[in-house]
Amino acid sequence: MKKFWILILIVIFSFQLNCQDLIESNKIVSSDRGYYESYGISVSICGNFLIVGAHRDDEGIENSDDVLEDAGSAFIYMKNELCEWNQIQKIVASDRQAGDSFGHAVSITRDYAIVGAQKESHDPNGGVGMNAAGSAYIFKRNDSNNWDQTQKITASDRDSGDEFGWSVSIKDNHAIIGARSDNEDELGENFMANSGAAYIFYRDTLGIWHEKQKIVALDRDAHDLFGWSVSTDSNNAIVSALYDYEDANGNDSIYDAGAAYLFEQNNEGIWFQKQKIVASDRDIGDYFGDDVAIDGRYSVVGARLEDENSSGLGTLENSGSAYLFMKSDSGNWIQTQKLVAADREEGANFGTSVSIDSNILLIGALADSYDETGNNFKFSAGSAYLFRRGDSELWYQAQKIVASDRSDFDEFGFSVSLEKNTCVVGAIRESNDINGEDYLYNSGSAYIFETSTTDISADEYRNTIFVFPNPTYGNINLRLGFMHEELDLEVRSILGRVIYSSNYKLTDFINFKISGTSGLYFIRITNKVNNNTTNIKIIKK
Repeated sequence: MKKFWILILIVIFSFQLNCQDLIESNKIVSSDRGYYESYGISVSICGNFLIVGAHRDDEGIENSDDVLEDAGSAFIYMKNELCEWNQIQKIVASDRQAGDSFGHAVSITRDYAIVGAQKESHDPNGGVGMNAAGSAYIFKRNDSNNWDQTQKITASDRDSGDEFGWSVSIKDNHAIIGARSDNEDELGENFMANSGAAYIFYRDTLGIWHEKQKIVALDRDAHDLFGWSVSTDSNNAIVSALYDYEDANGNDSIYDAGAAYLFEQNNEGIWFQKQKIVASDRDIGDYFGDDVAIDGRYSVVGARLEDENSSGLGTLENSGSAYLFMKSDSGNWIQTQKLVAADREEGANFGTSVSIDSNILLIGALADSYDETGNNFKFSAGSAYLFRRGDSELWYQAQKIVASDRSDFDEFGFSVSLEKNTCVVGAIRESNDINGEDYLYNSGSAYIFETSTTDISADEYRNTIFVFPNPTYGNINLRLGFMHEELDLEVRSILGRVIYSSNYKLTDFINFKISGTSGLYFIRITNKVNNNTTNIKIIKK
């Protein structure tokens, strides 16, 4: 046992030394922000593009007079050559109407984006009104980087109240769309109220999207809400049923424990249910399946109202958790780990949102109240946690991230999306613009975090220094990567005036504060052993 723990400590230590921290690079808000828009309810990133939904936005594209209450919208951003994220377009449905909730769910992949509008009521031709039948809209990027609506899609067996478009996920040439309140099976029979369904669409060689298949749970039951969350990758998909009662074998009924279902595509292109998964320690009201994500051999399921730690002990009501599943060589999905926050807190709702990409994982906790140091209580300000996969297939918490301008009730972490070294986090109740001003209640915002590296030139160790948060209100953290014998640190204003200086010995982490007006500052770090220097730019709000 002693050798085991020594091995674990070595793995964790090595991991912490070599991982790269995420730092806040941008706060983004809508160009025409207003009250109660819930901008950030959904986010998705792919390459140099990201999309943010605002399902309660009232205004159209052309002018502020084009007001339709809760019609909804989405905003597309592009990363330029200077690594700056800029809004390039606001998109709305071509047939937008009040109450459609366009933007409740969004997903983007390469040249295509899909936006769900679960309250929309008309077929693709604008006829046959069915209240809240739901729809989804396909947008395609052209050569000028403009995104044009190319298609409106609905379910082949659409009906009032189905809420098709509640959840969406798009990957390459196929998409999956959840209809959490659908009542019939894949044949349109066996009515079960709100049992839920999901629909697979594929894109043909002409760029037209067609419904391929309707999928439901093999053990579907009334009010399961199958389709609450969906995610797809290559030939796999995962669909959650938030209110499902039964375990993987259809037994041991537990009220609102929740479940998720793995689907695969066979050689004929037919999707079939491979497996039902539940939490190993499932319990009443856990909401296993609040959000799901899949990437290759790994899938993750959030359970934001789960109460126990990774060992099933230490009850903290609604602290939340997430469950990691790995696909074995035999093709079965096996729970390999239960994840909780290192600083888990009662009511934090860890697991509200999840996103996974290769060996990194991001989990939102919209009601967490403490910053990354465990201080500065702000009720339900929200946070997100970055996990990384080690060589032993175990996942470790690498970082907790929060907004630089966090405030009470922001609900940062309501939505998350990551790809490689960049992630975006939605804060649907945040109320200030990018400068922390122009208060508009629940307008919403999103934050972009990226890895930032500054190399020590000519240093034989060639290590990486991380500075966070950046921008900052004055508090600055420097993670140096390894133990330094002696360092001189100096901060100058843009006019060259020294506003802070200090000497540090035997340290790998520095925390300090700067005072002064808002603007650009320069940090200069000098290694007293070899006289090498590092210069870092930082913005003070």
